[in-house]
Amino acid sequence: MEGVISLGPYGGSTGGDPWSYKLTSDLKEITIHEGGNIKSISFKEVTHNLISGTFGGNSPNHLDLGQEIKIGLNWPFEHLICISGTHGEYNNVSDVIISLTFQTNFNTYGPYGSNIGEPFVMPIEDSDIAGFFGRSGYYLDAFGLYVKPEGSISFGDWGGPGGSPFSFTVGKSWIKQITINHDSSNIKSLLFKDGHDRDGTYGEYRKMTVITSISFITNLKTYGPFGGETGTAFSLPIQGGVIVGFHGKSGDFIDSIGIFVKPEN
Repeated sequence: MEGVISLGPYGGSTGGDPWSYKLTSDLKEITIHEGGNIKSISFKEVTHNLISGTFGGNSPNHLDLGQEIKIGLNWPFEHLICISGTHGEYNNVSDVIISLTFQTNFNTYGPYGSNIGEPFVMPIEDSDIAGFFGRSGYYLDAFGLYVKPEGSISFGDWGGPGGSPFSFTVGKSWIKQITINHDSSNIKSLLFKDGHDRDGTYGEYRKMTVITSISFITNLKTYGPFGGETGTAFSLPIQGGVIVGFHGKSGDFIDSIGIFVKPEN
């Protein structure tokens, strides 16, 4: 789909079967079944009350189908701006969606399921939801979004609250070079340079930092990890988009980092 970015999926990469649902109109309602994890999910659209199939909920144990929760959106005034959750092991299944939280411009719904496991966040503000995808079987194994940003979309930042805000974007150029000052324990500073050799440096060398390691993955190669691979991991799988800038907080070190992404086309 032109101008669409896929976020995720988060969760397992092998369990269940892949699924994908593209919206033909605005989202009206989300139905989930939840218990110790997210059992299943389905969607209802505004036009003709079109309902997707149910993704997940195929456990042969009727006691493991969970409680039904319906999240009705007050269309056309209410819309999603963020979906977050956790994923991890459940009932001897290695990696499934454990919890989900839906945030709109009016309300926060959830968390549903058990709020444990590895967290993930998928921001939607300033974007239209184009659909959902993932994997499912007995449970909702993996979950991701298709979004269509109005321009670029911001993800993150990951890290701590310290430091002063920074932002570096390339406009109509591209990210040409990233210079990393690091040692075996953490990231000291980052310097970004665009295609016109415009640059910006964030953070200074000191003995402490929040961002302890960082890796950059391109369409051809993985660079890193740089720093020390300790602490809480963060990642954002993206397809159909390109990074056009970075943001976060810095002072004596890199406190936090996030990215700006826009569709490839």
